[in-house]
Amino acid sequence: MAPCDANAFSPVPKSATSLRQIFRGTAWYGLAIAVNRFIPGILTVILAWWLEQRELGVLSFILAYYAVLSLVADWSIAYAVQKLIPENAERAGEIAWTALFVRLGISTALGAGCWGLDALSGIFHGYGAYLALLLLASAFGTIVYIHNARCSFATGSLFSIAFYLAWLPMALILVKLGMRITGPLIAMCVSFAAIGIPGFLLSPALRGHVAFIRPIALEILRFGAWATLATLLSGLADQIGILVVAYRIGDAPAAIFKVATTFGVLPALLGMIVVLPLMPVAKRGMLNGDDVSGGLILPILRYLLMFGLAIAAAGAVLAPAVIRTFVQESYMGAVWPLRLLLGASLLRMLVTVLSGILFVGQGLKALARIHGTVAVIGLAGSLLVVRGWGITGVAVALLAAWIAGIVLLYHWFQRQASLPLEWGKYLRYAGSAAIMGAAVFLAARFINPPIEQFVFGGFVAAIVYALLLWTQRDVAFRGLINAVRAWVTP
Repeated sequence: MAPCDANAFSPVPKSATSLRQIFRGTAWYGLAIAVNRFIPGILTVILAWWLEQRELGVLSFILAYYAVLSLVADWSIAYAVQKLIPENAERAGEIAWTALFVRLGISTALGAGCWGLDALSGIFHGYGAYLALLLLASAFGTIVYIHNARCSFATGSLFSIAFYLAWLPMALILVKLGMRITGPLIAMCVSFAAIGIPGFLLSPALRGHVAFIRPIALEILRFGAWATLATLLSGLADQIGILVVAYRIGDAPAAIFKVATTFGVLPALLGMIVVLPLMPVAKRGMLNGDDVSGGLILPILRYLLMFGLAIAAAGAVLAPAVIRTFVQESYMGAVWPLRLLLGASLLRMLVTVLSGILFVGQGLKALARIHGTVAVIGLAGSLLVVRGWGITGVAVALLAAWIAGIVLLYHWFQRQASLPLEWGKYLRYAGSAAIMGAAVFLAARFINPPIEQFVFGGFVAAIVYALLLWTQRDVAFRGLINAVRAWVTP
């Protein structure tokens, strides 16, 4: 049966079917995102105790460069297969191997360039060889996107989780053995290779279909031209803060900013969880002539804002308790950057989800321009204020950049799709989140130990926000409660 076979769902209305499939994929991909963000977060917290701030800053600097350069090496293959495999389901295996070979070729060329450039100029602080190995090994992570493109969300998510579950203990062991900076880098390379290679060789859907199809490779490269520019600019906007701080004011402040970004990214995770399952389903809907804007985007935005606003409000109030609970007192300089980055992350959540529609549609050039604007504002603003305002100024610049990004993306959708946004519901969620934040602030004042303040504040936030939505008879919230009841009660 072809991936995402529409015939299997014919008795159900198309919009409900698509949403159900997205939510099913979101459940699995949400688990993967949670693990994949939780594990690096745990590693950052542990290393904040084990390493000096300078050492953690250097490691964060290298991983930030890897995050940006891996987007170039990927050449948007991760997104290209979301478009190509649903369009050519009968050739999914050949497309998968072609995508892997393209990724390996680009990774090899880019890795050699990084190694040579670092040897000549020291731009990567002597870690160019490790960057090259990371780029090459991460090519085998493409297996995750292949399975997701086939709507095998469970399999793809399990592979994604396995990469990080293997990485964490290996990284900690190597750090304890004395590889204080290089240990996590080597462990990541081993994890990608040890799990990704068998994933390609042993998968029934891919085994026996090894091929390099030149027209498919050329289509991936053509698709990747604008898509890579968009994802590269988006990735650069995400990593600008750490890179600017490390270059301009040192590795120790970069470590503090890394802690702020580790916790501040939480709202954006919601968008990341939804966007990958959304893309192949949205593409199928476009091919079938479905109303993607009204049938998919509006309900997803409603749920994302319902949760994202609450997380941002509670996180902003509890930021000091979060820092004191998970890292040393010397990282308290991350409190205000964390608050600002929660706001930026909330906007990034919306941009991420809406960008998924542009990726599988015809809006790649517009998306590249939007992410380019975000990157330019973030970079220019960070360079302008980092000396005077430090890491807090960088967080302000990133918040301004994502404000510009969501405004530009909103105007694009208004011109192209006339998206009828539900402003009344969004404002109601924002008001409820503000009331909940005030309740958490008042409750937390009576508790001094940070861990108890964090736990009690989180409990108050959940109870107050749920009661507010329930008393308002919010349809989305009550629908979620009914879905949970149906799942729990057979």
